[in-house]
Amino acid sequence: MKKQIILMTALCIGTFTACTTDADVLDESPSYVSFTPSLPMETSRATDTGFDNNDQIGVFAMRDNGYGEGGTVGASNYADNVPYKYVNYTEFTPMGSGIALPADGSKLYYYAVYPYFSGAGASFVFDVETDQSSGNNYSLSDLMTAYTTVSSAAESVHLNFSHRLSKVVVGMDNAGFEAYNFTLTDVYTRANANLNARTFTCTGSRGDVIMAGNGMNSFKAILPPQTFADGDQFGYMETNGEKYTITASGNIELHSGKVTAIVVRVDGGRGTEHFSAVQVR
Repeated sequence: MKKQIILMTALCIGTFTACTTDADVLDESPSYVSFTPSLPMETSRATDTGFDNNDQIGVFAMRDNGYGEGGTVGASNYADNVPYKYVNYTEFTPMGSGIALPADGSKLYYYAVYPYFSGAGASFVFDVETDQSSGNNYSLSDLMTAYTTVSSAAESVHLNFSHRLSKVVVGMDNAGFEAYNFTLTDVYTRANANLNARTFTCTGSRGDVIMAGNGMNSFKAILPPQTFADGDQFGYMETNGEKYTITASGNIELHSGKVTAIVVRVDGGRGTEHFSAVQVR
């Protein structure tokens, strides 16, 4: 009888040890970070309302070096351009494994880029779509970034996004002309982005950009920051089967993260019209 009691006690101890080991394994499973976004209140946001479900961002993570300094994207980061997807109009969640919090409890800084593309890094070139009237090409041209100034070991992190390119809105000053489409001509379509310096400048060759519709006689497009000089060709529009060229009246300056409002004015009578683009904001 005594031997049976000893044997049963040993079994119980073995069982308890096995259960404790399983629990430890579960506790050591990685915790993946998710992100809740916000956008500035200006009307230059991608969809004019916020992110859409299935929008994708790429996220970089950098370890806190212990000096309380903001993280910088380097050649070797804790996580490099990890894709996340927006779900339930609430948060960005991992599309794959995601970014796991360090097992040693150290904190992370984050830098995010919208839209996600594999070529993003500390510095990269970004091309806007040349036909922004088609599909979601307008939204995919809206380069945005967000970064955290304080490191965190939390599983849910807030990201405040900023627009890095310029939104152009063109409207007609004369209701007698109904424009069917509007094309910006000879514009820079490529931006040179530096995440750490937070600079976003135009570069490369030029081309034409077909603008997206923005209501009756109104159009919008996203471009890298640049300037149209007084007298330069600004674009052309098609209306009533005719194609009209528009020139810049005064310098038109596009700045990073800003909305530039343009009015097309008509001078002269039928057959002698002259169309000019004037910056009003």
